[in-house]
Amino acid sequence: MSVDVECWDQIICRNLTGETIKPGRSCLEGARSLLGLFKERDIKATFFVLGNVAEAFPDLIRQIDAEGHEVAAHGYSHTPLRNLTPTGFKEEVDRTVSLLTRIVRKPIHGFRAPEFSITMNTLWALDTLVDYGFRYDSSIMPLASSRYGIDGFPFGPARVHLDERSIVEVPPSTAQALGRRFPVAGGRYLRLLPYQVIRGAVRQVNKEVGPYVLYLHPYELSTERLTCRSFPCTVPSTQAWKTEFLWNWRRERIRGKLLRLLDEFRFSPVREVLARAIGN
Repeated sequence: MSVDVECWDQIICRNLTGETIKPGRSCLEGARSLLGLFKERDIKATFFVLGNVAEAFPDLIRQIDAEGHEVAAHGYSHTPLRNLTPTGFKEEVDRTVSLLTRIVRKPIHGFRAPEFSITMNTLWALDTLVDYGFRYDSSIMPLASSRYGIDGFPFGPARVHLDERSIVEVPPSTAQALGRRFPVAGGRYLRLLPYQVIRGAVRQVNKEVGPYVLYLHPYELSTERLTCRSFPCTVPSTQAWKTEFLWNWRRERIRGKLLRLLDEFRFSPVREVLARAIGN
C-alpha cells in the first residue's frame, strides 16, 4: 500500500496556468482522512511525501511516522524528471531528503518520481538515488506509454544493476488483458474500473508476479468536490469545467472499492513486504 502525498490544487494550478501556489489544507485533511481509515483497518502503508508538503505541514509527516507508516520521498516540487536536468534533480532530492530526515529523524529508503517519470531517457536518476542512499525506487511503469514507462521492464520488484552498485525497483502493478499490459494500481483505476476487474487484477498479479503495488493520493478520498474555483490563480472557465469533470467523475466510488480491497487482501508498506530484498 502506498500513498503519494501531494496537493491537487498546487499541481493542477501549475499545469493549467504555470503559476505555483503553496500546498493547501485540503492536502492535509485528505492525508489525515486516509490515516484514519488505515488506523481503523490496522493497515500500514508507505507514504511518498512531496518535499514542499513536508515543509508546509511537518506535523503531518510526524503523525505518519508516529502511527507506524513508512515515510519515503516523492521529490520536492512534483516536477517530472523529463523537465529536470540531472543537477536539478539532485537539488530536489537533496532538499527533500534533508527535510524528511530532519522531521522524522530516520533515514529515507524509498523514492517515487512524480508521474512515474523515470524512463529510458531519465535512467540517470537511479544513480543519483543510490548516491543518496535510497534502497528502492518505485518510479518505472513496466509498459509502453507516451507519458511514462519502459517497455519490457519486469512486472514485479527487480534489482537494477548500475555498474558495481544497484537499487531495487518496485514498479506499480499492471495486468494482462487482450494481449496487452494495462495499469491497474492507482486511484484513477479504482475510480474507473469495476471492482470485479480490480479484484481479478490483484489476484493475477499475486499469482504471476508477486506483491500488488497500489498507490493512492489524499485528494481521492476527500469528500469535498475538487474545484479550480478555490485557486488563487485564474483558470479559464472551459478549462476549469473540463478539469473538474475529469477529476471528480466517479470519485465517490473510490472509498467503497478501497474498503472492499482492504477486506479481501492484506496490505503492508514496501519496507515490510520487501524487507529481505532492500535490506531493511
